[in-house]
Amino acid sequence: MQQSELLFDGQGQPGVSPPIKRGDPFSELPYKWQREILRVRARNGETVPAGLLKPIDYSFRPASYWATDSLRHLVAIIKGAERKKKALQLIGEGRLEEAGELVLADSLSDKERTLLGKIHPALMGGEYLPDSEAGEVEIARVTLASATQDVISIRACSTQSGIRYAAVDEYETGFTVKPALSKRPLSLRQLIRLIETAKGGDLESVGLGLIQFHFSCNDEPAEAFAGFMSFSSEFYPDLVKHFWFALQRWLQQNSRRRVTR
Repeated sequence: MQQSELLFDGQGQPGVSPPIKRGDPFSELPYKWQREILRVRARNGETVPAGLLKPIDYSFRPASYWATDSLRHLVAIIKGAERKKKALQLIGEGRLEEAGELVLADSLSDKERTLLGKIHPALMGGEYLPDSEAGEVEIARVTLASATQDVISIRACSTQSGIRYAAVDEYETGFTVKPALSKRPLSLRQLIRLIETAKGGDLESVGLGLIQFHFSCNDEPAEAFAGFMSFSSEFYPDLVKHFWFALQRWLQQNSRRRVTR
């Protein structure tokens, strides 16, 4: 699933139909680079989803990672990428009661994972992540459009010293993250920085730096990576919007570079 689909599906929000003849609906966005991305999109005759016009609150931080006042928070520990998508879809449609035990299970047995893999390799995405520790919850994830839909899970764990953070994947990669500990939940800005600076193995980032790593290793055009990664969080609604903007900027910058080589 591409980043734009994650951002716009099910929002029930009409788009801003170009061309823009009066006023500037993008002026409320505080960052010039985000305004310019939407203006270029409009000038090219593309519809701008209304959800992009609301400024991102980078100072937002959840009151808690362990509150149960949202059904979306309750499914945050589901490991399987496709199972989590299905649970979130049913929540959005008010039909969670239709979800079976297989969809809502935190983890699957080896037999169940094998059966899913036989149906399609992508159904194994996230299923081989490490089990959550006691008091640990996933606060964000990065999903790759690989054959087996690899997932990197960003997790928070409640400890006596505060909230401890970690990044884990399905290959036992040893990631380091900053901050590793905080007294209260991270702001959206801090979470983005954690994702962009998390290191493990050959990776200097599990954010857009990961796209840059793969882009630099082959001759594919930048546009081939438009759907390579998606970012999601049950605790930070604007995370997906930030990375949509960030990916559009990356595509603009690297499309020009590849052409001039």
